[in-house]
Amino acid sequence: MSLPNSPIINPEQAQKNQAAIELLDSWLNENEDATEHQQAWEFLKNTLDEDRLSDRPLFP
Repeated sequence: MSLPNSPIINPEQAQKNQAAIELLDSWLNENEDATEHQQAWEFLKNTLDEDRLSDRPLFP
């Protein structure tokens, strides 16, 4: 049994994949500051831990 040298690509699936590829590429090309993401994460952690019934933090 011999495998083809090039992968067989379904054109319909390739078209569907292209939208996902373009979305991922756009995310990679965004020039957002890492500190902005860090601040948002800290805010989210604090907000989630504020009203917990347990004394243990959700994100230690």
